[in-house]
Amino acid sequence: VGGVTVSGGPITLEPGQEDTTTFTANYTITQADIDNGTFTNSAEVVGTTPAGAEVTDISNNDGYVGDNPTVVTICTDASIALIKTSDVEVDPTTGCS
Repeated sequence: VGGVTVSGGPITLEPGQEDTTTFTANYTITQADIDNGTFTNSAEVVGTTPAGAEVTDISNNDGYVGDNPTVVTICTDASIALIKTSDVEVDPTTGCS
């Protein structure tokens, strides 16, 4: 997807090692995403084996096996909230400001 910037890495691992490095990507939700009501998110990693072969994997939302993307529901029901606060102290004995 265009417009996605990823920061972090690279990392180097020995065979059998695991790493929990965090990478960050930013994506601006579009009107098409809002109209669709969901945003689907997955990531792909590319690595090189010690023998020089390239390997890839696509993220999974619930474990190491599989390629299930994360689907985020975008609420499209219009709403508004107005919250009023006051910085005037209330007299605890009279309840008046």
